[in-house]
Amino acid sequence: MKRKKSSKRTAGRSQKRHGRFWISWVVFLGLLVCAISILLYIEVYREKLQQWIHPVPAREQKGMAAAELDKAGRLIDGHLQAVFGRLEIDPKLITTQSNPENLDGGTFVFKRIEVRIPFRKISELEKELSLAAGTMTGTTMLVRKEIAGEEERTTLSFRMMERVARQVVLIPFGEALVQRTPSLERVRVAIIIDDVGLSLLPVKMLLSMDQPFTFSIIPGLEHSLDAAGMIHEKQREIMLHIPMEPINYPQKDPGGLALMVSMNPDEIRTRVDELLKQVPYLAGVNNHMGSRFTQDRERISVFLKEIREKDLFFIDSLTAKNSVAYDEALHLGIKSGKRDIFLDNLDEEESIIEQIDKLIRLAKRRGYAIAICHPRENTIRALRDSIEKLQSQGIEIVPVSELIGVS
Repeated sequence: MKRKKSSKRTAGRSQKRHGRFWISWVVFLGLLVCAISILLYIEVYREKLQQWIHPVPAREQKGMAAAELDKAGRLIDGHLQAVFGRLEIDPKLITTQSNPENLDGGTFVFKRIEVRIPFRKISELEKELSLAAGTMTGTTMLVRKEIAGEEERTTLSFRMMERVARQVVLIPFGEALVQRTPSLERVRVAIIIDDVGLSLLPVKMLLSMDQPFTFSIIPGLEHSLDAAGMIHEKQREIMLHIPMEPINYPQKDPGGLALMVSMNPDEIRTRVDELLKQVPYLAGVNNHMGSRFTQDRERISVFLKEIREKDLFFIDSLTAKNSVAYDEALHLGIKSGKRDIFLDNLDEEESIIEQIDKLIRLAKRRGYAIAICHPRENTIRALRDSIEKLQSQGIEIVPVSELIGVS
């Protein structure tokens, strides 16, 4: 009987231990499930938790970027009115266009202000506005000269928070517009032939004119290397026409070798090095397309630093009005220039000749000008027909490197 009681007690203890074991496992599994649930909750709602733990400062909240930009714009307006008043510019000669733009859930008003101004007052106004921009934290003023019809305009862009808040376009009038460069000074133009490498025949025709055109070769095309050899043999200047992302990508495709705004700095540096190795005899580079990439200051800066390392000059093709490429190149101390006129945006010989006439007028007025065109049949014919006209008016065609730093 004692043995039976002892066996029952032993069995009871065993069952209790077994029960406690399963209870422990159930508790452990329950805790594990709770822990996993908490981790999943934190992961799913991480952003909200971060905002709760670290509230977003007011200046970073939705709509505040637009509010700050709009406030800066009004401050710029005040400085503009003060400067216009000091220089006694007739308000009737000032036209303002306002354009509301959405930004981060808010709205700011971009303004373009056109000012008809006596030629003699332009430099003074530029200086005054530059000083005014210097007093506003985070505001910079970019200056660009351009041709619009018969007029040479100066565009002053006031940039705040990487956006242009105000543009002031100075349209001169007065006696200085009819002045010409003294006859003793050289009048020079550079003509860059873009998009070289698709065919060798246009290259042969352009080289046969015996003019110091500058040739910009797209890397990776069927005849890129052969074209470089032919051009180098004739001792003409060679540039690399580096493809960059345009605004309307992918409708307009710059090709698989292009620099894209989605690239990080290391990817940009690697791509630039690869492209530079594809074409020999390089003196400089300019952008192919790139209306979006050249407006991205951070990425264009990475690209330009690689160019500087190779001791190459840079020409901004100005495929976008708000390109920061030339401005950033100057800031980085790179030998640089920018395009003044596209000769063949319209592929018609008569139109191209009209653009060449504009090039002549600008060069005679300013002493120099940089043009870009393409190796097309109408362009080649127009250039051939215009060589004598250029020479008869004392205009010298030079490699674009001669105008680096002038423009």
